Amino acid sequence: MGILEWLSGNQIVVSRVDYNRILHSDMVDGFEIRRKTLGHVEISSRRLTVADPLVMPDLRPLTRELPNGAYALWLHSAVDPDGNEAIALAELRLREEAAIMYELALRPGEQSSQLSDRDDFFGFTVDSGLACIADTKTFEAYHAWQTAYEKDHPKAQIYDELLAEEFKKNALSPDEEGEWAVYEFAENQQLLMFAAGLGDGLYPVYYGVNKAIEVVNVVIDFQVILGQE
Repeated sequence: MGILEWLSGNQIVVSRVDYNRILHSDMVDGFEIRRKTLGHVEISSRRLTVADPLVMPDLRPLTRELPNGAYALWLHSAVDPDGNEAIALAELRLREEAAIMYELALRPGEQSSQLSDRDDFFGFTVDSGLACIADTKTFEAYHAWQTAYEKDHPKAQIYDELLAEEFKKNALSPDEEGEWAVYEFAENQQLLMFAAGLGDGLYPVYYGVNKAIEVVNVVIDFQVILGQE
């Protein structure tokens, strides 16, 4: 099936933003692009969950199934001319090739027909300033751990008590908090967390696909640059 035939037979929302500009360029609209990899996300359930790991996480997984495997998680940060830096995109890279199109990721209960405007999107809510992307079973195990911890520690501040030190390990200077962490919440179970762009908000997730309609990458857009072109 060709890409045009597939598009005509499926109700999907295609991003008007070309994320390849950020993923494969060193400068975009006056912003320097810096990249780092946090490690690998192990997919074992064929499903991904993208959520705020601390505050009222949306437990619904993304609907599209993905091949199981270990995939590199990349952060692409934008640095403005004054030196201010923020994560623009988080990318889970499944294939070493550029996508030809970016399709809005949906969760159960969401339908593209519910979006009335071309610039509308479904996304996930961030209220703690943090985001994560994880195998769905891993995230469910993390959420169960978090719920049990908060039950045993009613006044718990998980970030201050457990996560801040892990983020600090990856800070560029002693004065910074750090923008990402790998937190091992149980033996052989870990969650990769990172700062959500400029902070709290509603952020979309997209599948990058190739000509064969295979998923090349999964991208979180923190809407730092480009916007809805």
